[in-house]
Amino acid sequence: ELARRSTNAQSTGAWGEPAGVILRCGVETPGPSKLPCITVDGVDWLRDDSNDPTFLFTTYGRTPAVEVAIDATKASGESTLSDLSASVAEIPATKTCESKTP
Repeated sequence: ELARRSTNAQSTGAWGEPAGVILRCGVETPGPSKLPCITVDGVDWLRDDSNDPTFLFTTYGRTPAVEVAIDATKASGESTLSDLSASVAEIPATKTCESKTP
């Protein structure tokens, strides 16, 4: 729902003014984690809510990893991740989360 905006960094995307969603490709692939894991449209995401209302989602089991910061006051996390799933799913999954948060 947010308009795409220009960025000056490689492998990034941003939406909203100021940005409500920031995407970074090629981030470090996370290893085992105690963060909750959710699956949206076949893509596993680790959810870090330590900066609530900005949530950081990082793909799990895909190399390179993709990271999406979502300001929950401006965008829905689940619908944003759903919008990005088809593109992210192009990166083959080599692992899945062992336990998932509903």
